[in-house]
Amino acid sequence: MRFLLALLVLMFGLQGPGPATTGAQASSTFTPKSIPGLKVWFSADCITLTGTTCSVPSNGSTITGWSDRSGNANNASTTVGTCTFNTNQLNGLPAVNFASCREDFTTVALPASATAFVVFQNTSLSAIGTTFGGAHDNFEGLTNFHAEQGLNCAGVINVGTGTAAADTSWHQTNISFTNSTSLAFRIDETTDTASIITLGSCGAGPRSLGGDFDGGAQFLTGNIAEAMYWDVALTSTQISEVESYLHTRYGI
Repeated sequence: MRFLLALLVLMFGLQGPGPATTGAQASSTFTPKSIPGLKVWFSADCITLTGTTCSVPSNGSTITGWSDRSGNANNASTTVGTCTFNTNQLNGLPAVNFASCREDFTTVALPASATAFVVFQNTSLSAIGTTFGGAHDNFEGLTNFHAEQGLNCAGVINVGTGTAAADTSWHQTNISFTNSTSLAFRIDETTDTASIITLGSCGAGPRSLGGDFDGGAQFLTGNIAEAMYWDVALTSTQISEVESYLHTRYGI
């Protein structure tokens, strides 16, 4: 009997319950797809998605499209100008350079609310640039509008009062919007107070990256490393999750 007890102690008692999962370990499994409502997700370390495998071209290559990682197959294609893939742009990760070019994808819905995140860098401050773009009544994220970030819906401009576009540094920004009701900007995990001219309504979600879909104007002159759009208003907890994910990846 003593021998049997000793054997049981060796087998089970000394091993213990195993290591606990820490917050850092748990968060390492988070991806944007963890949050329902994700409609498009572009990241420059996954220019081409084949099944579940990501690949990228060689440094300095011209790209002709950009795969959507959301699972909705809203893949983008280059329709205006030349977009270029460049390695080692931010925290060792690549980015796509936009210089009078535009990536178009299928228009995504905007039932009533939306949340968008973009990791970007302006390389010129001479004109208004577009991160997520659309047609006249689509959801459009702007930079350099009065040296700030903004949202344009049906010609109605809403502007953040921060400095998201007043420099050539990298930033992570997000816009949370509910038609005719509420609007919030954030930059680098901090509130970017909105100066609302008129809070309008968007008829649809975005349909392009890097330029306004109407005539291809308001091009972004700069780089995009990652861009995501949900057709729901994310909660503050969900926003923090995405911000932490981006901070871990890009250091901003």
